[in-house]
Amino acid sequence: MNQTTHLIEQHVLESESRLRHIDELIERARRLRTPEIEAQLNRTRRDRDRLANELGEVRNDDPNAVQRGERVKGMLQSVGLELEKALTAIFERDEKPRPS
Repeated sequence: MNQTTHLIEQHVLESESRLRHIDELIERARRLRTPEIEAQLNRTRRDRDRLANELGEVRNDDPNAVQRGERVKGMLQSVGLELEKALTAIFERDEKPRPS
């Protein structure tokens, strides 16, 4: 296995892990069923699906696979972080005691 192939596989594996994490966060958020998160979840799901498609192209030995893999990995990390921030705010708000 040459170094380029190894880098591509590494990017794919890391990106697949991020996709699974994003999917878990989306599922957790969907259980809340709050209107304010629905728009964020819809955007996140579209971004996630677009990046998953691009990851599939990276897997298919695109000539620029290493660069695309790095970009997809970075974008997935960004999407995941944004979703985590939004969910954390909602979870913290929902966990606060409500005034009687």
